[in-house]
Amino acid sequence: MKQITFDEFETKFRPLSEDGSMKWIDKNDQEFLDAPIENIWSIIETEGDPVIISGCHAVNRLDYLVCEVARDNQTDEFEVTDW
Repeated sequence: MKQITFDEFETKFRPLSEDGSMKWIDKNDQEFLDAPIENIWSIIETEGDPVIISGCHAVNRLDYLVCEVARDNQTDEFEVTDW
């Protein structure tokens, strides 16, 4: 799994925002339902700390993010640190 900083994540993948803040997406939101899997990221809890990882995950999930830019392919895995 490749590690990237939050700044790199924002610059490269451009998470959807609302009023200048990252938009948290519920699994029932239309943006989530319409988004290709390559555009979905999961915020999960690992050892008490939240981490953003690529893909749609259910275990330890806190929320989802949808990005404007897709990952290169479904097998690319990223972990966003320093956020």
